[in-house]
Amino acid sequence: MERGSRYNIPGWLDRLLPDVRPPVRICLGRDSGGVRAGLLAHHPDGTTEQLSEDIVRAYSLVSGVAGTNIEFSKGVVKRYSSGPSWLPGRGIWCPVDGKPRYSRLLLAHTDADRARLLEDAWAEFLECDRRWREEPTFYRSFTWLASHPAFWTRELGAPRPGEDGWSDEFLWAWETGGYQPELFVYEGKHGKAVVTLEAGAHVPETERWDSAAKSSYVIEGSYTEHYHDPRLDVSASTYEKAIGKLARRVDRFFDVDGSERAGVPYKLTQLEKTLRRRWDMPDMPPRHNAAGEVDYSLHGR
Repeated sequence: MERGSRYNIPGWLDRLLPDVRPPVRICLGRDSGGVRAGLLAHHPDGTTEQLSEDIVRAYSLVSGVAGTNIEFSKGVVKRYSSGPSWLPGRGIWCPVDGKPRYSRLLLAHTDADRARLLEDAWAEFLECDRRWREEPTFYRSFTWLASHPAFWTRELGAPRPGEDGWSDEFLWAWETGGYQPELFVYEGKHGKAVVTLEAGAHVPETERWDSAAKSSYVIEGSYTEHYHDPRLDVSASTYEKAIGKLARRVDRFFDVDGSERAGVPYKLTQLEKTLRRRWDMPDMPPRHNAAGEVDYSLHGR
């Protein structure tokens, strides 16, 4: 298991994240006749910027530079927020002009908040891992699989570098829960149902085809999809039993930080042997990703 050098998260993920930037702090303006008037933006470099008294315009100006890496002072929240209090200091609810029943949320979500969410996700998984090892019930096995770091991927639908709407904030956007293996049910002997699960860890690299250049290229650190790992194929008479078998199989090949366990023996199935002969690669050596781990997604399986 490898912990990150900057954040308390898996080491492979730590290397993919940017450094935490200090936020821009929006505060009430200077005293004018005993009352703090207007708004000020305190930037990380020590400069101060006079903002419009209109909080929506002020937020729009600052977020154009800092995204949501913003903090609101208590005075700003108290003066301008008119909505629910379940986001204290993390956002301001403002009324929408001409729509008395509508509110607009000005979100403040700093880089530190984002790093903390990922740290919390791993801490929760480690606690889940502890409970699962004590008593591997169906519920604990299901929850353990759903949140295992081997299945973490970048947030679905988030833009990629170079695409419209991209900002560095999306480097923090990761799906850390909700993974579900592929489920198949077929009729076995004597008419009994057989439940089969197929799973695979995240793919660290994605191959793309450039039609103009008529060549392929690899995007490193993509982590946008999962692959089918035949080592994790399991079957059982019920879904509950299959989930339990899959959890044990994942634990055999993957550490709690989501990295591949080194030196775990694996015997090829007859199907894999057939495919390797068909592809003329019976002695194909293991291929490795950028982190130096054996990457079965690169084996053409």
